[in-house]
Parts: sequence; structure tokens; C-alpha cells
Amino acid sequence: MSKKCYCCNENAISREHIPPKCLFLPPRPSNMITVPSCPKHNFAKSKDDEYFRWFISTACAEFSNDAITLLKEKVTRGLRRSPGLLRMIMQGAIKEIDVYSKGGIWLDRRPGFKYDKKRIVRVLKLICKGLYFYHFNKKVIKSQKFVLEFNPGLDENLKKAITTLKLNNIGNGRVFSYRYYSKSENNIDRTMWFMLFYNSFLVNCLL
Repeated sequence: MSKKCYCCNENAISREHIPPKCLFLPPRPSNMITVPSCPKHNFAKSKDDEYFRWFISTACAEFSNDAITLLKEKVTRGLRRSPGLLRMIMQGAIKEIDVYSKGGIWLDRRPGFKYDKKRIVRVLKLICKGLYFYHFNKKVIKSQKFVLEFNPGLDENLKKAITTLKLNNIGNGRVFSYRYYSKSENNIDRTMWFMLFYNSFLVNCLL
């Protein structure tokens, strides 16, 4: 184990799963990624991971049986054990929201939730930092700025370019898969990560 955390200069006392292991139902994949971690970037962020699990499983439930199963078997049960987190989520409940297609066509009005974007971004940044450490064996430096996009609209040329990159599946890839592109500039590895959750929610991360 490395002596330092994948994310900071604190001593590592455990290994963090990238992405959080709570996204996977048992039996978990045998090729899950782990990186050396300090308490702050592992145990102390467990509530953020639980919130992210609720967010991503809810967002993908319409498209993924794995997300539906996680929502029914783990997320709902977990929220019963975390009344504070459940209360915070329910405070963001909206009776009805307009639902649009990716092309901007109005589809319907459905119940919805406001979500804490800063909290979601915080988890996604740590996933990116973990993947970066895993592949390059070094931490993301402070001067490397993050740019995150949720379900971005991609033209056909960009889609084709992305599919030429190596596909990395965790387990069968139905819960999490990713591709990445890297280019070295001034001894810094500039990278673009394409992370797919439950085969339906794409997150692009440039750092």
C-alpha cells in the first residue's frame, strides 16, 4: 500500500473503492478498483456515497434493471437507517416537474426531486481522482482544474472517437464502465474521462 492517500498528503490507512462499492449489489465484481486512502477520503465520506447512490439509482431506474434492484433492495433500506438523509431528500421533493427528451421535446409531468449538485460533483471528482491515481500512480495536482458534464449531448463524430478508446468494465460493465484519453503537457497528464453508470448516465470529466 502507498504510504499516502490517493487524494491528499495524509497517511493512508485503508483502501477506497473506485467507484464506491455501495453502487454494486452482492456478489461484487472481482476486479473492483481500490486505491490507498486516509480516513477523510474513505470512511468520512460514506454519507456522500449513500447520497450519490440514491441520486444515480433514481436517475437510472427507468433505463436499468440493475438500478431498479439497487433502489429497491439497498437504497430504500439504507434510507430507513439514515433518517437525517431521508429527511433532507424528502425536503427536495417536487410534486411535478416537466420532463423533456434530449432533443428538447416536452414529454410529460412527473414527480421529481431537487438534488444537491455540489454533493454529487464532490463524489464524482473523487471517482476521477481515484481513476487517475490508479492509472498514473500519482495524485491529481491542485493546478489541474475539473470540468464535469452530466449526460452531455455528443455529436456522431465525437461518439465515434470515444468508442475507439479502450473500454474498461468493472464486472460486466452494467453498473460502471469508463474510457479515458490522456495527453502529456509540461510533465502533466491531461486527461478526459468518460464514465458510464448503469449503461445510461454518462459523465464526462476533463482534468
